[in-house]
Amino acid sequence: MSKKHCKHIEQRNKYLDDLGLDFFEYGVNWTRKETKKKWRKTWRKQRETYGFDDRETYDMTRIFGEWLYSHLMMYRWKASKVIDLTYHKIEFEGNTYTQIEALDRMIEWTEFYLRNRDDPDRYDESLESLQRATRLWEPFLAHAWW
Repeated sequence: MSKKHCKHIEQRNKYLDDLGLDFFEYGVNWTRKETKKKWRKTWRKQRETYGFDDRETYDMTRIFGEWLYSHLMMYRWKASKVIDLTYHKIEFEGNTYTQIEALDRMIEWTEFYLRNRDDPDRYDESLESLQRATRLWEPFLAHAWW
């Protein structure tokens, strides 16, 4: 794809690319090249003021799913080199998980959401998968550092 064609793309994400997701459909990339210049200027000013623009509030479920998946993937990669991810234990839905097991479950559930959220027949199931990941995220948070 040419640089000219990609000029309007605001964000790339290795982990979403690796899933095979269309980068034009990332939460903040849904606008097209034809978007009016005044909107691009508005979004640039919002990013300067707030650190993000209002496109990130259009579908916060999707934005959060993308954020959680990507950050869990990087955390898993980085933390596994620095700390023992089997040390902390996390209780969730009657099961005890090590930190690495909890990470893997959340990654699995957010990936399912991202891969299936646009399928009308699987949307409810995909949303429940993301919600389950966020329920596990809560007890995981106390140990999410390296």
